[in-house]
Amino acid sequence: MRQLFGLGLALATGLVSTTALAKEEAAPTVEVSSDDGFGLSLGLRAGFALPLGEVSKDSSMSDSFHGAIPFQLDALYRVTPNIGVGLYLSYGMVMPNKDNLPSGADASGSWLKYGVQARYRLSPEATSTPWFGLGIGMESVTTTVSGNGRSVDTSLSGLEFARIMAGYDFAVANEFSVGPFVDFSLGQYSSMEVAGVSADIEKSMHQWLFLGVHGNYDL
Repeated sequence: MRQLFGLGLALATGLVSTTALAKEEAAPTVEVSSDDGFGLSLGLRAGFALPLGEVSKDSSMSDSFHGAIPFQLDALYRVTPNIGVGLYLSYGMVMPNKDNLPSGADASGSWLKYGVQARYRLSPEATSTPWFGLGIGMESVTTTVSGNGRSVDTSLSGLEFARIMAGYDFAVANEFSVGPFVDFSLGQYSSMEVAGVSADIEKSMHQWLFLGVHGNYDL
């Protein structure tokens, strides 16, 4: 009996040792993912912008514009997985208010915005996440009134003191997300040109409320 017990113990000890050695030799290598959350983010926004405030003192934005249909390109570098900093460029069509135009006249317009911005994504690794942003830059709006074979351009330009942005992104593919956003800008037109000639302007504050859809691709 003792001999059988000793033989069983020896076999068990050998089996454990052999299994442990095999596990040690077959231990998998842990690979660290190269995707650390840093890199370039490219974005595209489209939607509708509502004019608020005043073009100049005692002259409301709604008297001059019905709205705008802008498109915006975003290029940011993710300095951390949550925070991105970079540039924006926005161009679009402005819809002038034609109520006060002479009979037979027509009007069209465009806007241009550019500047710097910062964005914070709450949960960048999640399939859906809210984000918030701040920006500052320059803005210009040009309108063209045409009639009787003639046209006159009027340009307004000035500083955008702040752009406050927020949105919610939903992942639809690897590194690509889409979602709604809201963008509220606060600015002031400081210069005006009519037919290429500088004109006086009484400064006042105005706002654009930009609502739409945002697409983002992380490189």
